[in-house]
Amino acid sequence: MLAKDILQITENTIKEFGNLEEWQLNKKPVNNGWSIGQCLHHLIVSNSKYIPILKKVASGKYTMTFWEKYNPLVRYTGEKMIKTLGPEIIKKYKSPLLFVPSEKHFSLRLIEDFKEQQNQLHELFIELEKEKYSLMRITSPVAGLITLSVHDAIKLIVAHERRHLKQAIKIKFISFGIPNV
Repeated sequence: MLAKDILQITENTIKEFGNLEEWQLNKKPVNNGWSIGQCLHHLIVSNSKYIPILKKVASGKYTMTFWEKYNPLVRYTGEKMIKTLGPEIIKKYKSPLLFVPSEKHFSLRLIEDFKEQQNQLHELFIELEKEKYSLMRITSPVAGLITLSVHDAIKLIVAHERRHLKQAIKIKFISFGIPNV
């Protein structure tokens, strides 16, 4: 199911932003928040920290640490993070330095880079959604004490992408008066 969600997010992203001009991709809103390009780049950067770990799990070469196996807060942490970083903005959070998008000028290639990474995630999710991975846990790339089930990690990626896609659509509407497609 989450693999299908990734495809839907990719399709929506291309539909919403695939026809933008480069300057529109880079224009920051009046409140000096992120541009559409920075929202997409943030997703590329944050997902790129999870992909190597998830690939290792999918290949069968991942060995859980003691903490990953026995952390009693895994379920709570996963549920809380999915809710907190999901599409419904309860509170704004400052992105960890590890995930901060570049301030550089983005070319239209950014949309293609996003699409390529989404295809990688789609393939990984097809494998990782299987029941045999339900007990696997990984450490968050942000903080060594945070452990997530693999299933929660992929739910988090989807929820996080929805959050920033929604943010980018809002920027498009506020900056250019272009309603979402």
